[in-house]
Amino acid sequence: MTNLFHSRLRPALIILAMMALAALVSTGCGRQEQEKKPAPPKPSAQAQPGLPAPAVTPQAQPVLIVQSGPVVAIIIDDLGMDMAHLDMVLPLGKGLTFAVMPGLPCSARTAGRARQEGHEVIMHLPMQPKGEVKGLGPGALLTGMSADDLHKTFLADYATVPGADGVNNHMGSLLTEDRAAMNALMGVLKEKGLIFIDSRTTASSVALQAAKDAGVRAAERAVFLDDSAEPDDINAQFDRMVSLAQKRGAVVAIGHPRPNTVGVLMERLPELEKSGIKLVRVSELAR
Repeated sequence: MTNLFHSRLRPALIILAMMALAALVSTGCGRQEQEKKPAPPKPSAQAQPGLPAPAVTPQAQPVLIVQSGPVVAIIIDDLGMDMAHLDMVLPLGKGLTFAVMPGLPCSARTAGRARQEGHEVIMHLPMQPKGEVKGLGPGALLTGMSADDLHKTFLADYATVPGADGVNNHMGSLLTEDRAAMNALMGVLKEKGLIFIDSRTTASSVALQAAKDAGVRAAERAVFLDDSAEPDDINAQFDRMVSLAQKRGAVVAIGHPRPNTVGVLMERLPELEKSGIKLVRVSELAR
């Protein structure tokens, strides 16, 4: 009974309280903007919401040389639709990387606030999957696009997630198998000094190799924390992440702003340090 309470009831109660608080202060970008205005960002660091990204190429993060002990980078995907999802994950503390989808109502505001709170931000770039495209989102890169169309679409997307340090793919099981499309994408990432994280939505992805061949700093996802929304399954994936980090030295994991995922992370992130594992930004694992 004690284990059941720990893995299911306690996280759920914590997140229900967090969601209730978020509902009181945030019903969307507009209302939250009126109630709580953050300090304006420095012009050199990011663009104002709704305007194109700065013309200057973002400064690339230094590559971390891991000298002792395993490290883990955790990306939280699918942010940008509303501020409530960001409010849900911010209490997890610093060290997580937030992946913001482009072209959504709160994309720019989410990116700006996350950066102000000290988090790394990347763009969660929609790419064509195999089969149904439901939930793909605006600004997707699609098969059949020319290299020029891919570039233009990417740049329009990037302008809505100001200050993003890189990209990971949202869906993309079809497009990440297309070497010509990946070569075109890596060309613009190299030009802008951005990193690429392959979410590995297909075992046949060529995206990581295309990034390496183009000289783009890159890494790939090893663990999906919440393919299942059940707390026991999320805990099992967290255990797998820890085990892989101890074996490999470095692991990238991906989760989502869901109550059970946040509940498990809130309970278990403090265990990482006790296990000798350091939580780092995903850019520190990109090679």
